[in-house]
Amino acid sequence: MNTRKKMVHIADWLGWQHESMSFGLRSIADAEKLWQYWQDNADTLPEFADENEGDEVEDITNVRISVLGYDPMEAV
Repeated sequence: MNTRKKMVHIADWLGWQHESMSFGLRSIADAEKLWQYWQDNADTLPEFADENEGDEVEDITNVRISVLGYDPMEAV
């Protein structure tokens, strides 16, 4: 996939997340890392990376932190 198409997919994916996710990301590279991780592990993760309700919240937060080193949902 070329870079332009990949960026379109990332932007679309981020558009489905809560706006705090986009605002909390520190760089385009971080958006790409998180998107790629979600694509590579789609079968074991919830559809959205911004899960903030239910029993799995802590697990999803920990995934975001392990991928990026910080939680973009808490950065804003």
